[in-house]
Amino acid sequence: MNKGYNFIFITEESIREFLIHYGKGPQSKDYELVTAILLKRFCDRQWNSDCWIGFELQDRHLNDIPQRGMASVEEIAEIIRKKVREDTPVDVAITKGTFDGPAKQGPVFQLKRWREDTDKLISYLNDMYKKYSPILGTLVIIFETNDEINFQKIQSEFDASRFPFAHLMFVSLADGKIHIGEIWPNAGMESYDPKDLIG
Repeated sequence: MNKGYNFIFITEESIREFLIHYGKGPQSKDYELVTAILLKRFCDRQWNSDCWIGFELQDRHLNDIPQRGMASVEEIAEIIRKKVREDTPVDVAITKGTFDGPAKQGPVFQLKRWREDTDKLISYLNDMYKKYSPILGTLVIIFETNDEINFQKIQSEFDASRFPFAHLMFVSLADGKIHIGEIWPNAGMESYDPKDLIG
């Protein structure tokens, strides 16, 4: 565990232990923690470096967490359940570093699970400027729908001029693979064996 600015950085192993002992299942908000592990593994591969997972702390808890040190699973549970900010454009940050010094900056992500069709997704994306101010972060859509997503339609009808995030990515599970891709500003996709990203 390591603190930097208003984020707490936690190892993948600590989050896995938390989920084993305190997890509430994939239908709960814990899906964000599983997605954080997936994004951390993805960044490990992209940067060829071990990474840490960061969560934004509530202001009133900034001074009651040590700068660094080992934390028990009970302490991690206290932080995740009671001291992490909610209703913020940043759900998770991923940063390079070691136990002695995770980097204090890295990409930040807003996570959104999606269970509806393409048209509703486009409307949701085009209205996001009403909810969020511009942020140098990435919105990650986690697809959990049986409907086929029309990526060409998203790219043609998505209004990037008012989109508050710097990047739009997606995660999906299909054909036994985890697919991670970017919709905007670039387009592309990579596919992985689930055990490589989730274990």
